[in-house]
Amino acid sequence: MARANQRVAIVAAHPMEIDPLGRRLRDRRSSRAGDLRILEGRCGEIEVVMAATGEGVARARWGLEALLDRVPVGRALVTGVAGGLTPDLGVGTVVVAREVKNGTGSVPPPEASWRDAVLKRTDAVEVTVISSPRIALDPTAKAAVRRQADAAGSSVVDLESASLARVASEHGLPYIVIRAVSDAADETLPLDFERFRSDDGRIDQSRVLRHSLSRPALWLPLYRLRVRVRRCAEGLADVLEEALRP
Repeated sequence: MARANQRVAIVAAHPMEIDPLGRRLRDRRSSRAGDLRILEGRCGEIEVVMAATGEGVARARWGLEALLDRVPVGRALVTGVAGGLTPDLGVGTVVVAREVKNGTGSVPPPEASWRDAVLKRTDAVEVTVISSPRIALDPTAKAAVRRQADAAGSSVVDLESASLARVASEHGLPYIVIRAVSDAADETLPLDFERFRSDDGRIDQSRVLRHSLSRPALWLPLYRLRVRVRRCAEGLADVLEEALRP
């Protein structure tokens, strides 16, 4: 059995974002905490426990709390895709947070030595991660997020990192954030996904499907976005494996 202080919790919003790493684990086993699927296994020498919480602050907080209640860990790793906010970050770029910001107070900083080790071992780029309560649909919204956060240098936007960082800190866990850019700063998402979020912040995929079925012009852009996310997840898995090396 692994010592709890050596085990790493890995959380993302969507299963697609962590599936590639999950398939690489050895000695895999799964369990459930309510509707949360928890996957445990070994990545190299390190025991990991993984879960996809669902999108949004409320689901992220609940999911990580449920995971930590179920399995003791020593560190937390936040991952998934993000939107680029600066032109230097192309689609597929893997980024590591130097800091995490949002508009609702201070966010505990990532663990510096772990972050620096990842940057040294990989081609990941150091950025500011900004968590927004709303999905940044287009270049105008992305520019507003960056301006409101008063971010300097390379930066990306997501929904959940700040909330997850706070949960990790409340449990006394060092954490890092590693994400991949799924849409560049000058791009517009093919659909305003904000319209399809449920009360708890999750994107209701059944509503997205019903909406898109009657709009053939959306099919190819949505398919291309899905392919991008899958490719981002494969690139993330490579970097995550390096991040988990002793």
